[in-house]
Amino acid sequence: MKLRLPARPTHDKSAGRRLYQRFPLIPLGVFVALILLVLSPSLLGGKILTSGDVIFFQGPFNGEKPASLTAEGNNELFDPVLVFQPDLITIRRALEGGELGLWTPYQTAGRPLWASQQTAPLFPLTWLAFVGSFWRSLALIAALKLLLAAFGAYALGRWIGLQKGPAVLAAVAYAFCSYINDELQFPLSAVMAMLPWAMMMAGRVGRYGRALDALGLMLAVGLTLLTGSPELISIALGGVAAYAIYELTAGVPDPGGGAQASRRRRLGLLVGGGIGGLALSATALAPFAEFLGVANTTSRGGVGIYPNSIAYSFLFPELWGAPDKAIGQFGPINYTERTAYIGAFPLLLAVGGLFARRPRRIHLFWGAFTIVAVLIAMHTFLHDFVSEIPGPDKVGMLRALMLIDLGGALLAGLGLQAWLQADRRGRRRMAGVMVLVALAPAAFLLRNVGPFSHFGDALGQLPSLSRTDVTPKEFIKQVVAWRWLIFGGTGVLLLALSLWRRIPSQVAIAAVIALVAADLLTLNAGYNPQIPLAEANPPKPPAIGYLQSHVGHQRMSGTLTATAVGLQANLAERYALRDMGSYNFPKTARWADLWGAYEQSTGDQNDWNPALPRSHAVLDAFAVSYVLPPATERGPSYLKPVFDQIQAGQLVLKNPTALPRAWVAYDWRTTSGQLKAAALTASSNTAELREKPVLEEVPTQPAAAAAPHSSPVTFLADKDEYVSLHADVKRAGYLVLDDSYYPGWQATVDGHRARIVPANENFRAVAVTAGEHTIDFRYRPSSFRIGAIISIVAALTLLGGLAALLWRRRKSVG
Repeated sequence: MKLRLPARPTHDKSAGRRLYQRFPLIPLGVFVALILLVLSPSLLGGKILTSGDVIFFQGPFNGEKPASLTAEGNNELFDPVLVFQPDLITIRRALEGGELGLWTPYQTAGRPLWASQQTAPLFPLTWLAFVGSFWRSLALIAALKLLLAAFGAYALGRWIGLQKGPAVLAAVAYAFCSYINDELQFPLSAVMAMLPWAMMMAGRVGRYGRALDALGLMLAVGLTLLTGSPELISIALGGVAAYAIYELTAGVPDPGGGAQASRRRRLGLLVGGGIGGLALSATALAPFAEFLGVANTTSRGGVGIYPNSIAYSFLFPELWGAPDKAIGQFGPINYTERTAYIGAFPLLLAVGGLFARRPRRIHLFWGAFTIVAVLIAMHTFLHDFVSEIPGPDKVGMLRALMLIDLGGALLAGLGLQAWLQADRRGRRRMAGVMVLVALAPAAFLLRNVGPFSHFGDALGQLPSLSRTDVTPKEFIKQVVAWRWLIFGGTGVLLLALSLWRRIPSQVAIAAVIALVAADLLTLNAGYNPQIPLAEANPPKPPAIGYLQSHVGHQRMSGTLTATAVGLQANLAERYALRDMGSYNFPKTARWADLWGAYEQSTGDQNDWNPALPRSHAVLDAFAVSYVLPPATERGPSYLKPVFDQIQAGQLVLKNPTALPRAWVAYDWRTTSGQLKAAALTASSNTAELREKPVLEEVPTQPAAAAAPHSSPVTFLADKDEYVSLHADVKRAGYLVLDDSYYPGWQATVDGHRARIVPANENFRAVAVTAGEHTIDFRYRPSSFRIGAIISIVAALTLLGGLAALLWRRRKSVG
């Protein structure tokens, strides 16, 4: 009997082929290659993606400046250095110390950190900054944001019906546009990375009404809400809502042949997905909502006052000079906030495609979407109308540029697809429109400039402006105009050759994508500096070391003059030094009211100004014992030099009259309302603030024998979210802690809960009785706890719903 072996299982080659076809490996390779071209010095070459070298040009770091460093890489990118990186370092340090990083004591006498949303601590990509090398993580985070944006735009393009080639073009135009690149180190770029994903999931739910897509919408909206820029998030979700409404009303049939879900069901799933996203991100949103309730102002909106000449930036972003190249020729507003360049040829395709014969309904929608976004972003009637609506009136509508970028990129893909599907006559019509659109703005820009007067020199500057201190505007006009014509004209020529020379369409598409990538990458090259680690994280200056060893539990301050700064806020946070100032937004109303009562500036940047009349008094009130003046400056006479950093002439000054950060007072003054308290505090001298602090909503001090002088206290622990004090109290009084009064702080006296009341308007106090006591302050905000519970329940609901749907699908297949 012949033994039969079991049949060898055959390999299903068709299954592997289907997987290959469904997963876009070629687009992935294109996106990764472009990202490596942009970020290879920091991803592979050991450099650091940061503009951190700007700090070498201010005290006390200028004494450590390398001789080879003669200019900042980009002096417009100081927000990441002064805001995002110090905050991330503080959260990372808190996590390593067993805390969550919910609070920072290093700005404005203490302020909420997570609640401000500035650094997107809960966005998954941000977590990379908390593990491994902090400085190396910055490039990886940026690379993943670019990849997320590219894949999202590609997926959205495929969803709206683009073929693979046009979808890749749209993805490249969007992910590598100037706005994302310029904001690559900002939370805005994370919002833009999530926007196409949220848009696609909303469209899927609005069109088909499937529960699985609703869960995807919940995840996409939840992640978008964690990206750390509430203003940008509101604009992005407004765009998502507009597209969802379109799909909800468009009536597109299900390609699978199934019956389309009812409009009521689709609307219900859209609302449910949106609410689910809110719940998923409640850990961040609940503390943020609490912060808004006590903030001084949250508005960056209102009717725009910027000129519409910034529309030039859609075509000629370098017209006024880029800050990393032609220094000194700045435009009407800062470069970072006014560029929406998706490439010369994508813009021509976007316009030309709208003139193709019988554009599809989805094509017309994205055309209308982009035009409306332009009208909202620019200073037009629609901008003024939207800017006066409650809610949007708090938002800077110029940032609708992000919607213009996405709409324009998709229109470029639709335009390329229209070209590929058009007959010869339709292609000629499109080519004529594109040629006209290419020539008209260049001719208008050069109307008063001889276009060929510096033709050779202008071409020598390409593919983008080279770095120079001052470049005449007339010359820059020629450079940018010829750049626009060359990249745009080359794209038209490539398509024309595919028409008349019969170049295969795949070759033409690949050439167009390469052209667009070259346009965007050369324009953006160098805008985000990639510098050595020693410049990103310089050696600690001696003045900083002196402060760290002497300031103790007190505060310090840098100073701001018309031309120089000692230690700009929030750099002190990076070195765990408590600063009374801040460069941040928003501020608590209590801090802003008191700061303003001392006549200091209450804008975004709040460095102490010694030239103002109440400058000494505000130092005392905020327990500031040390000051760093600008290099080579001696400072006011009431401050005493205690250290001299010889290399840069950088002094450290001591303020001998500052209030202690904590003490016990046996007499007090009462008032109601923080504005009255701010006025009374600012009108008091330092001795009065210590011996008779201003308390709110407490009983008036009963008539009695003369109160003893205030008593000192001892710090037992002084952490970011926990302060423990020991006090030997002579008689009943109030222990004052000169840290910010803010909801979420809880106090105990010898383990028993104690009520915190505002002291000297911005600070905290608790009642104590005679005897020895331990007083503990802990930051335990109920907003965070409630938000975390909601987020956990939402995450479990998402996972449970996904598991149930997959089980049902598997069961139906079986």
